[in-house]
Amino acid sequence: MIKNWKPTVGVLSVILFVLAATFLNHPILSLNNVVFGYGGGYAAVNINPPSISNIKVAASSKEATITWTTSDSSISWVVYGTSTAYGLEVKTAKYVTSHSVILPDLSPSTTYHFAVKSKDSAGNVGTYSDKDFTTLASGEIPITPEEEKTTTTEEEKVVSLEEIKIPTLEKSVSEMTTAELQAKIQEFTVAINQLQILLTQLSGTPSAGCTITSFGKNLTEGDSNDDVKCLQIILNKSVDTQVAGSGVGSKGNETNYFGPLTKAAVIKFQEKYASEILTPLGLTSGTGIVGEKTRLKLDTLIGD
Repeated sequence: MIKNWKPTVGVLSVILFVLAATFLNHPILSLNNVVFGYGGGYAAVNINPPSISNIKVAASSKEATITWTTSDSSISWVVYGTSTAYGLEVKTAKYVTSHSVILPDLSPSTTYHFAVKSKDSAGNVGTYSDKDFTTLASGEIPITPEEEKTTTTEEEKVVSLEEIKIPTLEKSVSEMTTAELQAKIQEFTVAINQLQILLTQLSGTPSAGCTITSFGKNLTEGDSNDDVKCLQIILNKSVDTQVAGSGVGSKGNETNYFGPLTKAAVIKFQEKYASEILTPLGLTSGTGIVGEKTRLKLDTLIGD
């Protein structure tokens, strides 16, 4: 890897294209499906859908946060409703292994059914069977959820291009066993996902001010929109809640991407204004999720 080389968005885009379009000079069906020859014939290799585990629910009277982990990078997807017919859904576009989805506008003292889904970049969908939860009564204080041990996801590991391992080929496709080919595809999938994350981080453009007048929706890690850019601008107004001291995410270099640095800054912000954000919810530490109380406080600071 070349030292002190700073990649541009254009260079990363070319790398992604080369990885996806010219892997082994063989046709690619998708990131998780390739075609290879056996004496003139062809066979497809498929990667199984992501497995889902560690599902947890934290519910208040008006919303619920569903978290889970997957074996492979995939989008976060929850279908829910007051019966197993569901009828509502929340879906993100980011590929991660640690998932968090907020279900908004719920009714107090109501039982909701939900099913967690995760779709990988090849289109394979993993689904967990029906689960349910009951929202709190109006005015009821939620119990602080047990602190989870922090794990490092692929998204958190991606800091620079130098840290991304670009797969190499030790032999041709025709010489590989099915297991070897599956492992190599997985290596390429991880590298491409990491490059996509880095590309998103670098593609955010600086903003001189907020383009919104209020925070009308909840925000969480993995989101990418103008609300996130305004969030970073407000967080960077104070040194004790700033997203970064320099570089991407720092003051004057805010982006529309909600990554690990933004989440850490949100936690500091929530704890700084704990009496207005955390105490009414019965919490003592920040969550990193921009929910109703956090949005109300942010709204008061947009015009400052």
